[in-house]
Amino acid sequence: MKKEDFLFEPSINTRDDVYELISWWKKDKVRNAKVMVIGAGALGNEVLKNLALLNIGNILIVDYDTIEFSNLSRSLLFRENDANNNALKCSIAAERVKDLNPEVKVMSLNADINNGIGLGVFRRMDAIIGCLDNRLARLSINRACYKLRKPWIDGAIENLAGQSTVYVPGKSCYECDLTEREKKMIRRAQACMNVANRSIVRGRIPTTPISASIIGAIQAQEALKIIHNYDEKSKEAYFETLKSKIFRYEGKTIDIGVYELEDIKEDCDSHYYYDEIIEANELSHNTTVGELIEWAQKTFNESEPEIPLQQQFIYELIQDKSENRISVRLPESKVREYIETNNLRTDFNEEVYLKGYHYLTIDFPFKELTLKEVGIAPLEIILIEIEGAKKYVELTGDSNYLNFK
Repeated sequence: MKKEDFLFEPSINTRDDVYELISWWKKDKVRNAKVMVIGAGALGNEVLKNLALLNIGNILIVDYDTIEFSNLSRSLLFRENDANNNALKCSIAAERVKDLNPEVKVMSLNADINNGIGLGVFRRMDAIIGCLDNRLARLSINRACYKLRKPWIDGAIENLAGQSTVYVPGKSCYECDLTEREKKMIRRAQACMNVANRSIVRGRIPTTPISASIIGAIQAQEALKIIHNYDEKSKEAYFETLKSKIFRYEGKTIDIGVYELEDIKEDCDSHYYYDEIIEANELSHNTTVGELIEWAQKTFNESEPEIPLQQQFIYELIQDKSENRISVRLPESKVREYIETNNLRTDFNEEVYLKGYHYLTIDFPFKELTLKEVGIAPLEIILIEIEGAKKYVELTGDSNYLNFK
């Protein structure tokens, strides 16, 4: 008898077969998982490549940017023709993920994470991965995940260096880790939303595909642990995780370290939970403001419900120099585009001031507008204030909004 006769050769006929040779691998959990990747740049490309090859069942890609030639040296999913066509990162990334693995289902959203993704979308995800290059977007993810008590995986790269963290609400928090200087920069960015300044060209962060590859692999690895619900306390398989820890890599000196994050701070604005979420199948982002107010009045037996808006609804623009007033009906996130399209500035530095509403109430004058038109995202979880009490209502009528293909 030959030595080869004693060797067992397992049959590898599908993408899943090779992974099922791993003792702790749970095929059904991986195939049914929903993972949201926010940011489809260099880091996002690496994370998406890993998720596709791991056969993650459902991948949601969120980005609002277009492909530039500077992306091509670090993003394996993009091509020169994509940059020539000014194509959307999220759409092209979704196409290329399907090319890598036709078995996974993918959905792309061309949306700003600061105001374009409803909390109900976060709520339906098994893992949330941030691949971002700015603090305000990270803060938005942190606050959304904290409200829902969901961990999220952050990643950042620069030059040959990078880091990754898993933030766990109640134990660790991105906002708590910010320095006073970083908080000041975020507040300045938020304050600029009250004045529609021209877009400032963002400083480009020099990165390499090497650091993106390393940190993207770490992020995908931590997502797998979250999907399987494996950590230091799990009985089925013991895993060390990056929960409330930070992984740092410095390629220039081959320094690698894992460090505990500092304890959370009591007075942090991110520490806010949404409890007892009411699923309202009769409400969607196509519901009108008037219909929402009537629903709240009837459901909570309250004559004057108040619904705070995540972003202002703007009804008037005031030109700085001429003091000319222009009537509009726009969510704040659409104002800058409106100003540029209609050439409302007489010179580069002119500011345009905004007047708007922060609440939907019975006195709101545009009740015929839909929630979408006033800037409320599909599957949002709306806060309704009732005589000091707070109700959290999901636009569950938008359930079909998530459509993985």
